[in-house]
Amino acid sequence: GELERLRFVDLFDESDSILSHRRQLIYAVGLQNRLQGGKRRWQAIMAVLHVVRTSPRVQELLRQDENAVWAEREPPHRHDKLRLVADEELARVLPLLYEELTESLFQDPPHSLRWMEGVRVEFPVLCDQIKRAATDASVSFEEAAPDLVADSALAGGELLDDVLAIRGLLAHGVLAHCLQKRHRVEFGVARAGAAHHKRLAVPFVAADTPSQRSEFSQPDVALIFTVLAYYSDGLSHGELRQAFDKLLATGPVARKETYAEWFEACAQHEIADEAERASIDLVTKIDLSNSVQLELL
Repeated sequence: GELERLRFVDLFDESDSILSHRRQLIYAVGLQNRLQGGKRRWQAIMAVLHVVRTSPRVQELLRQDENAVWAEREPPHRHDKLRLVADEELARVLPLLYEELTESLFQDPPHSLRWMEGVRVEFPVLCDQIKRAATDASVSFEEAAPDLVADSALAGGELLDDVLAIRGLLAHGVLAHCLQKRHRVEFGVARAGAAHHKRLAVPFVAADTPSQRSEFSQPDVALIFTVLAYYSDGLSHGELRQAFDKLLATGPVARKETYAEWFEACAQHEIADEAERASIDLVTKIDLSNSVQLELL
């Protein structure tokens, strides 16, 4: 009653930003919280992108009817010249692409998803359910993978986070959306020297022009763009040293297997000299105090 009779005026601060159809102006409130399954999302993204660049069948599907723009001369580990072309033909191919990506992950999973091999061999029914959950958005997760949801031990662990992450990338189209964007034109990492340097990828407004004070609101989109940006730009010496510090702090088995994946993906394609390749082919040979070796890495 009393409030309704009061005269008032709505004032919009920074109205050009908050009313723009191109932007969201969000002010964070409260304490920071970790992204649910955050580490597993990173690993799922890198695993899927690894299949994209190494699977002959996936590349065949992408090259059919010019579904993707792909630089033929780029090394196998580079992604900067891969971009999907949005049209009706791509929409037809995407379900086949998702099925192939999922099948390839189960056949040859990376170290971070090594549980997939055990599920494929020992639990074929659960394997088929996970494949459907990862590729079919027309059914709910509970309907697609009832055995996974019903098993409290599995549903409460990292396996569930992995499956949900892959479902988001494939079934819900996040990966296809991101692979249609152009690096350093529509997204990229604002490197040191930029007005607002961030390690996470941000929107770009033009070629080599990061959008000021802006970031992607969808977390999986931000993670995919970040991975693609670093795949394309590479790491600085400081970033490389930090990555190896993290790697060398892990357990011996994880350290050995993870480095073997790194070496297989990059070094054997980039280093022609056999002696140089042999000097860094095992993680036990890495010495971060060796400036010559660090430069080679």
